[in-house]
Amino acid sequence: MTSAAEPDGRAKTAAQGVSPPRRSAWGALLAAAVALAAKAGPLFAQGEPSIARVAIEGNVRVEEDAIRVHLRTQVGQPFARDTLDRDIRAVYAMGFFDQVDADVSPAPENHVAVTFRVKERPLVRAVKVDGTKKLKREEVEAALKVRPHTILDPEKARQGIEAAKKLYVDKGYLDAEIAYRTAAVGENEVDLFYTVKEEGPVRVTEVAFEGNRAFSARKLRRVMQTREKWFLSVITGAGILNKDVLRTDMERLTAFYYDHGYVTVKVDEPRVERRDDGLHVTVKIEEGDQYRVGEVTVVGSNVPADTTKLRHDLGTAPGDVFKASALREDVQKLTERLSDDGYAFATVDTQTDMHPEE
Repeated sequence: MTSAAEPDGRAKTAAQGVSPPRRSAWGALLAAAVALAAKAGPLFAQGEPSIARVAIEGNVRVEEDAIRVHLRTQVGQPFARDTLDRDIRAVYAMGFFDQVDADVSPAPENHVAVTFRVKERPLVRAVKVDGTKKLKREEVEAALKVRPHTILDPEKARQGIEAAKKLYVDKGYLDAEIAYRTAAVGENEVDLFYTVKEEGPVRVTEVAFEGNRAFSARKLRRVMQTREKWFLSVITGAGILNKDVLRTDMERLTAFYYDHGYVTVKVDEPRVERRDDGLHVTVKIEEGDQYRVGEVTVVGSNVPADTTKLRHDLGTAPGDVFKASALREDVQKLTERLSDDGYAFATVDTQTDMHPEE
């Protein structure tokens, strides 16, 4: 921002070409506001003036009302330089302008006229993406966020690149790079070109476990779809880390333990570390105790008084290691049995009571 008392008696405040890091830019802007107050103070020696007019100039595509909604500098209000500085920042933060200025001019009867001048960023005519082979182009374009016929916002473009890179990271392409450039195609219009360098996937070289006592690491790895790299990985695709698949693997491990009586198991979020030889995945498990079936009862309005035959047909029996999948199969069996007996709309629910002390 710059500020000065111009030869015709006007005071000018400006924010222009602000680019990251913004913290230092705003610091300079605030310092300029102090300088403005010191240099232009004599213009209004009769006391704090009121605002007679607020004008906006330079906007072509951005509606004036869209700018005014961000302004606290209003006609009839006392003029305040800190409010003016705040308004400049607010208008710039809209993301539509490369430069925002404010001129303050004396008006009759101890009034001032405030004029905001903006320089619009270019309009994006077209967005083109080149280099996508491992992911669908439409998927990458959706993540990039910048759309045709919108005003180019460099910060939004940066955020879009980060979102698109995350897509690649989640699929195992940790070294993917995305850059963009603009090409002028008309009056304040540009085409936006994204170039994607996917590189090769960074493969998983180790899947390790912590806290597993009941089952070996080798057995647990077989439960997971995520595989370690081996010499045929180029052909089989083994070793590529897919974050979505890895999340599902944690559910598979939990279900595996449930099916072996460990109903209080806790499987933590996996740790993924990149080392020189590739990715190392570590899964921490708190197994808890193994539970067995103590008693099985069948109750309900449509259940016969003697449930011996029903219980005999069930896969869950007293003394067995509790198995979640067997319980689900039993629910299906009872539902079909009741349907065969004429209860087409019968439902079967389960209630499991845990007795850790027994």
